[in-house]
Amino acid sequence: MAIGDTGRGGQTEQPAVEWWNGRGWAERDRAGKRSNSACRDAQAPLDHDDPGRVRAELRAPLPATAGATTGRTVRRCAPAAVTLLLSLVLAAPAVAHQPHVVGDAVRVVVRDPEVSKAYYARLPGVPARYEISSRRPFTLYAQITIPDIAGGRRDYRATILGPTGQLAQLTTPAAQWKQFFEPLGGDHYLTGPEFRRRVSAGRYTVEVDRSGNRGTYVLAIGEAEAWGPAAAVSALFALPSIKHDYFHQSVLRAWMTRTVPAIAIFLALVTVVLWFMRRLLRRATGREASVP
Repeated sequence: MAIGDTGRGGQTEQPAVEWWNGRGWAERDRAGKRSNSACRDAQAPLDHDDPGRVRAELRAPLPATAGATTGRTVRRCAPAAVTLLLSLVLAAPAVAHQPHVVGDAVRVVVRDPEVSKAYYARLPGVPARYEISSRRPFTLYAQITIPDIAGGRRDYRATILGPTGQLAQLTTPAAQWKQFFEPLGGDHYLTGPEFRRRVSAGRYTVEVDRSGNRGTYVLAIGEAEAWGPAAAVSALFALPSIKHDYFHQSVLRAWMTRTVPAIAIFLALVTVVLWFMRRLLRRATGREASVP
């Protein structure tokens, strides 16, 4: 019955008063009786003809645990959301090595030797050594590649050293270097000496050299694809240096290959996620503030 209507004796009927008691919605009717129903609102539509009832239900506080639960949910979902975004944006690199630009370094420490990585380097006049240390047996994979550009030299040599001494010394005749397309940067390479062997725990070294020990090359180590958020972001920022220093292309062209569309999509997805998380946080804050 709406406000203003009269019941028996001509008295105005008062609306029911409701509150949350921790288990369900509690209601005290005009006769002073109490009733509980946790699912009453789902079973019957809200009576919009009863303004008093509407105001009472809108003022009723939510459970004290609602805000805390929402806050925990947001904190748990945030890392997963960021990881999902980067995985979606950089799905293409799943078939590529993680790029690492080491320049003219002559000693490089390789971590996680079974994870696929590509070291972009330049011989400074002496051989370069890539050091690996493992406490368990692993598959040691290494291959020398070079950018497929004019003037690229194909006389690089890879020497594999282990706990017992030299394991292999690899070269590939110039005519047998094979073309390879790398999808991350959209570039072409020539692949040369390759080594793959299951080895025991210990210290290993991959040494790269050539006649005169001058020139640019790429050393691939590991075969397992493992693209995390940090590696994905690092790859995006490594592309301009790779394009400019190893393929002699402009930085602008590097950003116009795959990077610009990827960043555009990334920023759009980040904006959507931040907007969604902001709404969740505002809702959680509002609920906590409503708890007496």
